[in-house]
Amino acid sequence: MDTCARYLLNNAKYLKSNDYLKAGFPIARGVIEGACRHLIKDRMDITGAR
Repeated sequence: MDTCARYLLNNAKYLKSNDYLKAGFPIARGVIEGACRHLIKDRMDITGAR
């Protein structure tokens, strides 16, 4: 988690999804969000997980 948070903080100036969408650039946000959703679901489906 710390590594991911550090990466996002260090690269925040490049993470302008709304600007890129307005400019018509394709971004993979949906694919990434879908993968995260499935990973979290898989983890939370384990008995006793919180």
